[in-house]
Amino acid sequence: MKKQIILLTLISLLAFTQVGWGQQTYTWTGATDNSWATSTNWTPERTPLATSDVLQFNGGGTVTVTAVPTQTIAQLTVSGSTIVNLQSAAAVILTIGGAAGTDLSVDATSQLNCNNTTGITIAIATTATGSILGNMTFSGGVHKITAVDAAGLTFQSGSTFTQGLLCTGNVFGASGGTTNSVVFASGSTFIQKTGSNPFASPTPASIVQFQTGSLFSNQQTGTPSFSGRTYANFEQDCTVGPPTITVTGGGAVSIDNFTVKNGTFLFNMTGHSSAIKGNITVLSGATLNFNPLTPGDTVSLGGSSLQTISNAGTMAIGGSNNFPVNIVITNPAGVQLSSGTLTIQNSAKVTLGNNNLTIASGATLATDATSYIVTNGTGALIQTVGSSATFPIGDIAYRPVTLASVTGGSPVISARVTNANAGGTFDGSLSSISPTRYWAIGLVSGAFTYFTLNLTYGNDDGVTDNTNLRIGMNTSSSAAGAYSSLGGTGGSANTSGNITSGLLGYLGTPSYFLLANAYGGTNPLPVELSSFTSTMNGRNVQLNWETKTEVAFNKFEIDRASVNANDASVTWASVGKVSASGTSNSPRKYSFTEKDLQAGKYQYRLKMIDNDGSYKLSAIVETDITSPKNFELSQNYPNPFNPSTKISYNLPSDSKGYFRNLRCIRRKSSTIG
Repeated sequence: MKKQIILLTLISLLAFTQVGWGQQTYTWTGATDNSWATSTNWTPERTPLATSDVLQFNGGGTVTVTAVPTQTIAQLTVSGSTIVNLQSAAAVILTIGGAAGTDLSVDATSQLNCNNTTGITIAIATTATGSILGNMTFSGGVHKITAVDAAGLTFQSGSTFTQGLLCTGNVFGASGGTTNSVVFASGSTFIQKTGSNPFASPTPASIVQFQTGSLFSNQQTGTPSFSGRTYANFEQDCTVGPPTITVTGGGAVSIDNFTVKNGTFLFNMTGHSSAIKGNITVLSGATLNFNPLTPGDTVSLGGSSLQTISNAGTMAIGGSNNFPVNIVITNPAGVQLSSGTLTIQNSAKVTLGNNNLTIASGATLATDATSYIVTNGTGALIQTVGSSATFPIGDIAYRPVTLASVTGGSPVISARVTNANAGGTFDGSLSSISPTRYWAIGLVSGAFTYFTLNLTYGNDDGVTDNTNLRIGMNTSSSAAGAYSSLGGTGGSANTSGNITSGLLGYLGTPSYFLLANAYGGTNPLPVELSSFTSTMNGRNVQLNWETKTEVAFNKFEIDRASVNANDASVTWASVGKVSASGTSNSPRKYSFTEKDLQAGKYQYRLKMIDNDGSYKLSAIVETDITSPKNFELSQNYPNPFNPSTKISYNLPSDSKGYFRNLRCIRRKSSTIG
């Protein structure tokens, strides 16, 4: 009996040692054959099998391991410049159950591949983790690698995972898998040569997460998933064909650096708010076209450091679908076209807002009268000027500016045009200046001796006497400074045309220019509106405005629009008129009050009409009349009344109300509904 007790105790101690002191580690030697299942291919001999086994490949060279079974192990590691190719005779699942430390690891010098026709799934169980520093390639069949926990598998910087030929489907698991269970960290790369989109789950969920600095390289003829997806760096690099890739969808896509290496890439998203936050690169022979399927789509260039557009191939904004796209620069550091030609066509626009677009020396813009750079803010178009250069800019209309006869260097010049009243004054050589728009042109770097300036005008600029049209120049630090005549050969025509200045030998940073009327000329340039505001008093709105000058000016019509949050468009209606002073070189103040408005948001504008019937529209002011919190009843007026009176009341919500007029003897006299 004592011997049996001792033997049982020894067995128990051995079992405790196996469990408590860690798993058994087996190293692949391939001493007998290539079969995973042959126990003598492992050192020590792998028998019996246990879920706590740690398997390692570290002998260097290339190892092809066959007959991989469905099995659970604790850990699998590949190191020491070893390339491991796993193969199986049937569809199998190799589960990594986990232990202390990283459970699936491939060091930076090694590879772990699945490359036969029968599918192998490497499943990282809950609490287990995988960290890949080297490379993995799945090809030849439908292989998968999955994780249960968020960030259960991470491809580290320098690693590459390739979904190769014949490895179809969602390589990281099907829809319904754990969100962000597979992570591509900064510096890692996912190459997709075939298969379905790796995100798998419907947006906004995603099985795979591409962190900033990672790369998705689409090397297949299939279309990548863009609608509602977030990438880091993205490149199109399929050499088969090469193909035309067309991405569509109503969900916005977010991309950092965007590169087209081969083929044609049609960015046809309809998400209205897609974003590219890094550089855009188109290689020689490749094409990138922003070509929306619905009107009004917007793509923002919204990085935090200078974004560059490098085009050695073909790049266009606006395509054959003939729906205008708006590229909006929201990056405060600006965007630079560093090489090649950027074509803006089919009524497309690039809107700068308060940010700059720089055209590097040697790069070019191709635009037209309906497709141009919108500069209706503080952002400017910047480019190097040789002997001449045109800045294809506009505000609410195409109003380019051309610098010509430039001598004394190749200066870098900034230009923008703003649809607003500059608010300036003018000297005795001019009798009026335009309140419609002004140009800001500045010297960024370099030098010049002199040049001439050509401005374009149109129907809304108020030109009726082109022979007396001049360019006014203001060299102060504000657009509201004093303007003097820069001369000019006279406008090319009335209503619309262009005018060229005399020689200009100085530019500030910037200087300001606008259309002006020579003293004695008859260009009305109708009214200088220096302010336009609205104030609210209960359900009454009072509009106040002031003019600096008026020439042959007749009246103001007040337009009002009710703004509906569910309707992007507004309908304007005239609600009143105010007579103007006629002709004045001194300030004039005006006001108009509209009473008893219902709760809601309203916009107002002034229609400023000349004696000849021509007119201009002012800027828009907006006011919001809110409903009272409680029922309010005002005193009737007049009181006492005979034969009528007025009683005002406010209701906290839209509803029907009525008043009952009672006689003193408490009999109902009448009901007012």
